[in-house]
Amino acid sequence: MLAAYHVAPNRLELRETPLPALEPGEALIRVEACAFCGSDKHDLARVPGAPRVPGHEFSGVVDQLAGDAPLSVGDAVCVDPIVRCGRCDHCLSGRDHLCRTMGVVGCQDPGGFAEFVKAPARNLHPKPPGLSFEAATLADPLAVALHAISLVPPVDGARCLVLGAGTIGLLMGQLLQLRGAREVWLADIEEGHLALARSLGPFETVNLATQPTEALPGECDLAVELAGGEAPTLDLAIASLRKGGTALCIAQRPPSQLPYPTMLFSELRLQGVFGQRSGDFAEAVALLGSGQISGEPLITDRFPLSQVQAALDRFLEPTSVKVVTTAG
Repeated sequence: MLAAYHVAPNRLELRETPLPALEPGEALIRVEACAFCGSDKHDLARVPGAPRVPGHEFSGVVDQLAGDAPLSVGDAVCVDPIVRCGRCDHCLSGRDHLCRTMGVVGCQDPGGFAEFVKAPARNLHPKPPGLSFEAATLADPLAVALHAISLVPPVDGARCLVLGAGTIGLLMGQLLQLRGAREVWLADIEEGHLALARSLGPFETVNLATQPTEALPGECDLAVELAGGEAPTLDLAIASLRKGGTALCIAQRPPSQLPYPTMLFSELRLQGVFGQRSGDFAEAVALLGSGQISGEPLITDRFPLSQVQAALDRFLEPTSVKVVTTAG
């Protein structure tokens, strides 16, 4: 089979490689779609320690099963990429995203930028019939948004600001509206992202490339930081909060100096977010399948797996949102 190996910074190379050998409880998936994630911008820019196959947002069709499984060969599936032990204290307490031996298909294990990939059979969820394979790749980022929302007070009636209108930002905006937020603002530096946001719902938008930061709302109950990197958006998120407000930190960024006095005297809450729980993934599949969260418009670019390097190049352009490789 063909698989795309990370061989150099921002460089993927297609290679012939043997089909993965299955252990009991595993499934072989014929990949129909695999998407680049925002975290890939950090991971693929590094010098790889050894060539590996990335891709943790993927969907496909069950090709083989080893042992008993709730699904059958030929079933279309969404795949939760987080491999959990199910036995440690975190797994048993419902915090399985913090599993002590956690791995991720596409990180520690070969991922979905390939013709075939293996995953634990328990991680497979039936793909809803009306959901495309491409849109099904959004189950993992939507699950991250769902997990993040579970960590804060109810947002019903809240004023919310999302800084960064990429994939998770656009999903988060929809989710906040679905959960009853009174106002949802999205900010970005790409007008195309903000135009897409406005097409998805009645969002207020701010283009921080052309508008002053004073255009951002104040007295927010919740601010979600999704730009990451060296962007000043963490400071903007904290500055936007009302007393007692919460900033959700989801994007990766280097260590930074926090405005400690502001946080202290306004009793602000800074909440880190890591990954998603297995229950979040199942809920994400249901929301996408029912159409309560719209995923298809976020797929801005499609490439066949044979053009995976071109797909990566396009993904690295700031105007893209969700770039997907397909089996075609």
